[in-house]
Amino acid sequence: MSKNQKSDFKNPNTSIPAWRQLRWNLILFFVLLAVLPVTIAITVILVQASQQATDQVTDQLESIAELKRGQIVRWLEASQGVLTLFLADRNRVDQFVNFVVFSSPEAESVARQTLNNVLGEAVKAQPLFEEFFVYNTKGEILAASNPIQLGKIVTRQPYFSRSLKEPYVQPPYYALGTADLAMFITQPLVDQRKQIVGVLAGRLNLNTLGQIMTDRTGLSNSGETYLVSLESHYLVTPSRFESEGYIPTRAYYSEGINRVLLGEDGAGTYPGYREPPVNVIGAYRWIPQLQVGLLAEVEEAEALAPYTQARNVSAGIALVAVLVAVGIGFYSATRIARPITALTQVATQITNGNLEQRAEIAERNEIGLLATAFNTMTSQLRELIGSLEDRVTARTERLEIVATLGERLSAILKVEELLTEVVNQIKDRFNYYHAHIYLLDDTGQNLVVAEGVGEAGAVMKAKGHSIPLNAPTSLVARAARTGEIVTVDNVRQAEDWLPNPLLPNTYSEMAVPIVLEGQVVGVLDVQQDRVAGLDEADANLLRSLVNQVAVAIRNARLFDEVETALAEAYAAQARYTEQSWEKAKIVTRQGQYHYVQPHAPTLTEAQTQALAAAKVQALQQHRSLTLTPNGNNSEVTAVVSPIILRQVPIGSLQICSSSPDQVWTEDDLEIVEVITQELARVAENLRLFEETRERASYEQTVRQITDKLRAAPDLDTLLETAARELGQRLGVRHTVLELGLKTGPLVANAQNGQGSGSGEVL
Repeated sequence: MSKNQKSDFKNPNTSIPAWRQLRWNLILFFVLLAVLPVTIAITVILVQASQQATDQVTDQLESIAELKRGQIVRWLEASQGVLTLFLADRNRVDQFVNFVVFSSPEAESVARQTLNNVLGEAVKAQPLFEEFFVYNTKGEILAASNPIQLGKIVTRQPYFSRSLKEPYVQPPYYALGTADLAMFITQPLVDQRKQIVGVLAGRLNLNTLGQIMTDRTGLSNSGETYLVSLESHYLVTPSRFESEGYIPTRAYYSEGINRVLLGEDGAGTYPGYREPPVNVIGAYRWIPQLQVGLLAEVEEAEALAPYTQARNVSAGIALVAVLVAVGIGFYSATRIARPITALTQVATQITNGNLEQRAEIAERNEIGLLATAFNTMTSQLRELIGSLEDRVTARTERLEIVATLGERLSAILKVEELLTEVVNQIKDRFNYYHAHIYLLDDTGQNLVVAEGVGEAGAVMKAKGHSIPLNAPTSLVARAARTGEIVTVDNVRQAEDWLPNPLLPNTYSEMAVPIVLEGQVVGVLDVQQDRVAGLDEADANLLRSLVNQVAVAIRNARLFDEVETALAEAYAAQARYTEQSWEKAKIVTRQGQYHYVQPHAPTLTEAQTQALAAAKVQALQQHRSLTLTPNGNNSEVTAVVSPIILRQVPIGSLQICSSSPDQVWTEDDLEIVEVITQELARVAENLRLFEETRERASYEQTVRQITDKLRAAPDLDTLLETAARELGQRLGVRHTVLELGLKTGPLVANAQNGQGSGSGEVL
């Protein structure tokens, strides 16, 4: 290559960051190859170990939760059994019922003391209840193991309303105004009539519940079990971290608490209720009898400590493997990358335009083969660049021609002119042997030559040369049927080629369908006088061109349709104007007015005839005429101007001068033209006004007669009114109206408007 050619190339930036260099990528590859399998194996093992450790802790916590829930349920059942056993003695029940129902003031103190003693003994006999008391349906405590409770009203207690209906276990709650946790079991007192007259209530000893939950059997150092109440999210049993401010009488939230209070049983890892949150592994169980959730939790860090230690050891092993892999990778990568780096430097020189460079690499492996192929490619590149610029220039010229043709075609609005321009430009600009365009006929069954170049095209167009759409031996028909470009490099060897005697030198042919809005409307057929004279570049070029031709055809057809529609509209408007003025009735001076200046001479017969002939000519030509004796040997000096309304002459204006030397200037003629135009417009407005007024009068007449007909009280009056009104409105002397199908003279059957269904007005 010459120095000038070398200067056309830009010197690329050959500086590659270290992280993109082959050597370092190979080092990274060796590291990954050594470390990745180990890392994956260790990761899988650690994940499995973590999952197993988590599952083991979860199973242990679930066992603890189930165990404690069972203890709580048995404690509750035992408490209910104590109350049921206490009331199993019917005499005792009757004693309580009689006291509640029949106690009198005189015997009340003795009976109450007796019952108080019974209740007190019952409390001492078992450890599950702290006190018993009896209240009536009004909520007043009548007897109690603790005398302090006597006389108190329990209607505001949460268990009161339910206790009057059925045996009821009141879930733990914090009494109003105190921080004391309370839980009650109630049993209704029923008389002989099976009616509830009072309630026996027992307040449970919650120390037992606390002992169950604070038992740390099976829990690690950070483990705890606790109960949370559905009401207000308060703790029912003390928190292990109560000394840190986590008191029972405050709301606590965590994923486990929220789920268990929704009635769910389960386990998982989630942030605990402490702040800041500490991840815990927990198991939770819902206890519906107490409306509380039971949770057993342990800190995740403590539970997974063995896993953490194994993970740290594995990380150390992986680090050692990385260091070893780096050493091996560095050596191997340098040995592999050295010839590739040399080849890269040669490629950089070639990129800069020095195509004489060769890669001198002695390795007898794939890299050596690559260097040989690279040298071969460089030689071919030297040959290719020599012809590349010419090919690019030719393609650019073709694209410019297509763009220019598109602009010219878009400006042509006549279909025939458009098609003529297309075929001639295609043949001349692209040096084709022949080009012509087929369009589908109105039936859509035949392709008819619409335009072609040269004598052959003119002959085919004049003869109406056509090809059936279903013709089996036609490239044009095949392109129209399939909607695809059909190209044949040698038509003499094509089975479906239809030879044309007018084009004997055709050897290659391309048929390009013209598609408009998804439908094939025609085919552009181009031919060359040499084998394989049309290639893919021609196909792309002609495809782009026919798309523009399709749009241009649509625009031209639309323009023709618009012109036709406008012509029809103008013709209809002209007919309407002409018919309207023929029907117009101009009364004053029969539509004429003749103004004569005082002392002006009267027109002679010859002058009148000259004006009449000029009037006919002006109306036919739709333009003003000037008559002068000197100019056109006229008998009169005058201006005759047609009065034109919407291209239709509706009258004329004749101006005659008494002086034969009168000169009509451009200003005079312009004044006449403006006046006639304004006269036509105003006359049309007056005609329309008169037409509207007549129509209004007609409508008024019809309405008046109709109103009178509707006011008729009977048929005779109706007929009389109709005949009289029509006669008066139409100005006729004799009007006869008859209803029915009688035959014979009408007047003979009507006497002064009397008779069945007939009337007469004279």
